[in-house]
Amino acid sequence: MYNITCAYFKLEVRCSKLEVRCRKQEAGNPCQSSILQSLSSHFLHLNKAMSKDRKFFNEMLRSLSTMSQMGVMMAACVLAGVFIGRFLDNFFGTAPWLIIIFSLLGVGAALKSVFDLANRK
Repeated sequence: MYNITCAYFKLEVRCSKLEVRCRKQEAGNPCQSSILQSLSSHFLHLNKAMSKDRKFFNEMLRSLSTMSQMGVMMAACVLAGVFIGRFLDNFFGTAPWLIIIFSLLGVGAALKSVFDLANRK
């Protein structure tokens, strides 16, 4: 629920429904003016336009989440390969070889997971 309150009126938005309530019942109250009626009609037109674009907005968010999932998955696979290779290099004493091999395996796993995700979606 969104509220806009001033000295003369209170504007409430609840679940795509607009309510305008006058706070002061005086002669010459700006609540009775055409400006407030124009505001409410513009809001209703905006709400109708947003409901049409809601499907596009949901699709855009779904695409954005898939792209971010791909990026995180690629980074996680490569970092896992680097850390495993570094641990095994320190354990066995083979300086750069296992980190290189496991880094390449991490890149391969990242590419495979991205292709799997693209085929699934």
